[in-house]
Amino acid sequence: MEFSEPLALVPTDYTLIEQVFINLLSNSAKYAPSGTEIRITGFQENDVFHVQVINHSSPVPEEHLEQIFDKFHRVTDSDRITGTGLGLSICKGIIEAHGGKIWAENGRDCFLFHFTLPLAMDGALPDIPKEEGDGERSTHPAD
Repeated sequence: MEFSEPLALVPTDYTLIEQVFINLLSNSAKYAPSGTEIRITGFQENDVFHVQVINHSSPVPEEHLEQIFDKFHRVTDSDRITGTGLGLSICKGIIEAHGGKIWAENGRDCFLFHFTLPLAMDGALPDIPKEEGDGERSTHPAD
């Protein structure tokens, strides 16, 4: 892990952001060659904290880069890949509920997941993402 100094305090729901890291690391481990390094970097960029999860999987065709965050979307139908196809979609919902952005890109000899989180949320808890067609729901778990 490589993080800039000093580290910024980022207002988040710890459990939800932990799930983002679990899902991105799990995805990286599934698609990268066995035994290769997975790195996490983080740095402040203006009014957001930018995180990168970097692995050595094969490049993803450009037309799939935005779709990989859609429910059940898979770039490959490989038999060795297990899971429901929801992990990256869940990441997107969590990051967007925190007011951030998430995307992926092919790097030179690597694949990168990026996400940003705002450094300030005006004291509000993040909204819980709503599924399409759910109607009105409370935005806070305690309500």
